[in-house]
Amino acid sequence: MTKTEGLLGDAIAHHSDGRLDAAEHIYRALLVIDADNDEASHYLGLLALEKGLIDEGLAHLQRALELAPDTSRYWLGLAQGFLIAQRPEQAQVVLDRAEAIGLDLTLTRELRELIDTAFQDRQRQGIETREDPVAKPSECIAPAAVTASAAQQESLVVTIQDGLRIHVPSDIHCLTTYVLLEQGDWLDPGLAFLRRYIQPGMSILDVGAGYGVYALSIAKQMQGQGRVVALEPIAESRSFLNRSIRDNRLESLVTLIPQGLSDSTGEVDIPVDTYGAASRRGNGTSTERVQMLSLDDCLSDPECLAGSRIDLLRLDVSVDTTAILSGGMEFCSVQDPLVMFGITPDEERAVELIEAFARLDMSIYRPIPSLGLLVPLEDERAEDIDRHRSLFACRDQIAARLRQADLMI
Repeated sequence: MTKTEGLLGDAIAHHSDGRLDAAEHIYRALLVIDADNDEASHYLGLLALEKGLIDEGLAHLQRALELAPDTSRYWLGLAQGFLIAQRPEQAQVVLDRAEAIGLDLTLTRELRELIDTAFQDRQRQGIETREDPVAKPSECIAPAAVTASAAQQESLVVTIQDGLRIHVPSDIHCLTTYVLLEQGDWLDPGLAFLRRYIQPGMSILDVGAGYGVYALSIAKQMQGQGRVVALEPIAESRSFLNRSIRDNRLESLVTLIPQGLSDSTGEVDIPVDTYGAASRRGNGTSTERVQMLSLDDCLSDPECLAGSRIDLLRLDVSVDTTAILSGGMEFCSVQDPLVMFGITPDEERAVELIEAFARLDMSIYRPIPSLGLLVPLEDERAEDIDRHRSLFACRDQIAARLRQADLMI
């Protein structure tokens, strides 16, 4: 054990026993010796929060995360710090980023519940949502191919895998922008599978296309032959996606429709976040009235199907998958697609998803990112389902075809 490790152990012991002043003295001494000691920064941040020094505590927690972004407890500590500071918006951003880079969703579930409670308390008390930004973990951002759009100053162009140029909000606090900048791609094991699965000539229905990472990645794999129908009801998200479609010269492959899907036709108000995307947790900073279709409506809509058989139906995490499936019984029977659906850490919703796919005689599968193929979800329980970012579902006939193509085991 080094002298520094010994001092840190002493400080943590003092801290655990409630001797905060003694612990603080050692933490600060360690940071004088080594300003990049992430553990000392982390524990000093927690101690400062205990003393009510909110701003100082958050600064130290942020510094620890910048120094060691792979440490799960630093993400959780910073999120908890923002909750203590009564800033649930920033806590939510931190957890979204943590999950996007692979933090186990089971670790964040309790904090998610606390964040939801904080939002509910605000609504009851009539407190206006805060807009102050979370400090950016600048040291975590790896180099990526980035250019500012001259024509649209509010957008940033990030080049990801396959040379795709994605227009995203020019703000590092936007989760999509942050992940694409840091990783150079979107972190979803399901996307690795899609890049193997998609073949020229396929037809894809992408519901809740957002900024278009999935729709564009799919279109790129089609090599000029096929069709992606991207449904995105939120105007600002469509604007970013439209620019990306043009920038990548995919106009002949991607059809963008300004509508969403639910269990019936009509107009609804959808919460929209600061970055012009549908808010999956219903706590957006504004709302937008949009037109909704049902999945069964798509059967008679030439713009949606154009006489094609849909090979893949992708349902984004921002949409209500259960409602869409309940309004798409005929569609799923006639089209019999492979379904890709997003997951949130919500056990009640996971139970509903299991039941919804069971009614369609579909089994659930999970992707193995290193192999780019699917395997059965061994135990379709809610606590198993919400550990994944995306899952897949299909009937036995589609599963047999995937196994024959070496895309499933």
